[in-house]
Amino acid sequence: MHHTVRSSIARDCYAPRFRYNGSVEKPAYIALVHNGVLTLNHFEIQGAIRYIGIPRHELHDKAAIKLQDHGSEVSFRNIRIRAL
Repeated sequence: MHHTVRSSIARDCYAPRFRYNGSVEKPAYIALVHNGVLTLNHFEIQGAIRYIGIPRHELHDKAAIKLQDHGSEVSFRNIRIRAL
């Protein structure tokens, strides 16, 4: 039997800021609200991890977002993106 579970997630992301030489001046942060409950507030994102190793930010400009489902039956809808 297939059950549909609906969740509401709101997320605010703040991109990292870089110095002229490419080093991180200010790291990325995230705020996350799941079903009306604030679960992460001003949580520092330490950067991307390729496979294993230490996370690090890489100098970038605006880019696309990526959503992962890891092979499960996940669907996304009503995704809104706005510049902060």
